[in-house]
Amino acid sequence: MPFRNPLALSALALLIPLVLFYLFSRKPKKKVFSSLMFFIKDKAIKKRSAFFKKLMANMLFILQLLAILLLAFAAATPLLNISQERSEEHITLILDSSASMQAKYDSSTRFSAAIKEAQSLIKDKDKVSIILAENIPFTLVEKGSSEKAADILANIQPSDTLSNIEDAMLQASSLMQGGTVYILSDFASIPEPVIAKRQLNAKNIRVVFKSFNKPVNNVGIIDLEVTDQARLKIKNYNSQNVKFNVKSATQSKELVLRANGVESIYFDLTPGSNMFELEVNDDFPVDNVAYVSLPEVKRIPTLYVTNNEGKDYLKTALESLNKLEITTTQLPVVPDGDFKLYIIKDIDKAKILPSTFHDIEKNKDSGIILHLQSDSHLIDYKKLANLALFAPLENGQPIKIINNAVTSDVEFSKVYKYFSTAEEDCQEWVITDTNNTLICVKDNIITYGILERQSDFKSTPDFPLFWSYLIDYLVPEEEEYKLQFQTGEIIPTTFQEVSTPVGDLKTNRVVMNKVGLYNFDNNTVATNLLNFEESNLNSIIDLDQDSLLAGDQAVGLSKQKDISKTIIWIALIFVIVELIIIKWRGDL
Repeated sequence: MPFRNPLALSALALLIPLVLFYLFSRKPKKKVFSSLMFFIKDKAIKKRSAFFKKLMANMLFILQLLAILLLAFAAATPLLNISQERSEEHITLILDSSASMQAKYDSSTRFSAAIKEAQSLIKDKDKVSIILAENIPFTLVEKGSSEKAADILANIQPSDTLSNIEDAMLQASSLMQGGTVYILSDFASIPEPVIAKRQLNAKNIRVVFKSFNKPVNNVGIIDLEVTDQARLKIKNYNSQNVKFNVKSATQSKELVLRANGVESIYFDLTPGSNMFELEVNDDFPVDNVAYVSLPEVKRIPTLYVTNNEGKDYLKTALESLNKLEITTTQLPVVPDGDFKLYIIKDIDKAKILPSTFHDIEKNKDSGIILHLQSDSHLIDYKKLANLALFAPLENGQPIKIINNAVTSDVEFSKVYKYFSTAEEDCQEWVITDTNNTLICVKDNIITYGILERQSDFKSTPDFPLFWSYLIDYLVPEEEEYKLQFQTGEIIPTTFQEVSTPVGDLKTNRVVMNKVGLYNFDNNTVATNLLNFEESNLNSIIDLDQDSLLAGDQAVGLSKQKDISKTIIWIALIFVIVELIIIKWRGDL
């Protein structure tokens, strides 16, 4: 037994004079009486009371001895270790609401079984706290009544996120100064919570693990890659082969998975929302579906100005790119419209009006491609002209490329006819060996001088590639918005109405805790589980080490209690008994 003030035990030295007093105290003298009758009567009384008087004398010594011993111990302040198993005044429930808790458990789910157990644990408790152990733990109730906790438990639904038991335990530590933490989980593939448990124990908090994990059958989508197609990686967690169909809105494919095997399967994608589903009867439906969201194709509004009614290689190449929404017009008509790109090619100079190029040039934010033609040196392009053009030259010339983002990866062929040009305020991209400019750019205007009929470039694979690069340069695509997420992510946004898989809500913080499609910021995004470990439902951590076995067994916590007051009261009782005996003997 530890003592807070062990030096006070020196008071035991008081026992020495007590013992000496009883050893050397004077004994009563014997006297002889003359009356024989009185002696006979008194002798009988003495025989009956001799033993009791001797006992009383010894008892006084014992009482005094015990009183001194107890008072000395009380002065030393003894401390008694007391078990804390009894502490149920404040309980905290850490409820695993992750995706794996939706797996089948008897006739219901693991989560339903955990809720039922939680409802029984909170009965008649003074203070109850509830923490959801999701990807980011969340406190639902802090030191509330059992009635309030019961109402909350009746309305909790599991999420499709990962679990985070350890952080939830640390969060519980900040709420409690003693009591019991009950952890209700399937403990499937979570980090071992040994460190968090020890921190709780250090604060005299009891920890009880309750597991809800029974073997189940599962086949699930564990990965998804989005390129031109969707590649789904599917895992069979069962110990036997399984055969089933995987379907989308437009396709259905049969798949045979060997026991514990993994296979990849490919599906075509369409702009907008895509859903893929495993047609399999297993015990965990959450990972049987996956979603992909692709942006709708937004074609660039384009006005194609031409008087050519014959074969047009450029127009054919542009249509094949699927980037432009082309409106064709013939001069002298130049319609108004919200066009992001203008292309001028093979026009009839006799039909050019004074306002023709002014109407095009006034659209300052639009890209303009001026495709030169054989008589371009005779046409006044007004402010669209970036080059001074002279009579065409017909001596064949190889092409030199000045490196830039558009032309560096393009192989141009030899030109057989081109314009002689003078230096202008225009950035050269492609020139001939004789330093005549073929392609140049100034601001948002591209001058293209490779005449279609005087070059073989139009018949090469690089021809549509060049025009694709050029369009991207003139009309850059909007920054691509991330459309694929995993459950558990949180996206800050402006306060707005958000459509979720479980309904609509107004928020500025989109919590993606369910598999499905979310609509906000004028975009539709897809959220999937896609987690090998969370789908591995038959995996369970070893709770045996460090006394982590699930159940109601206490963790052996204790605290030291000062019992000096109790000892003083016992010593006082002995003193009172001693006084009663002395009074009874007639010494007082």
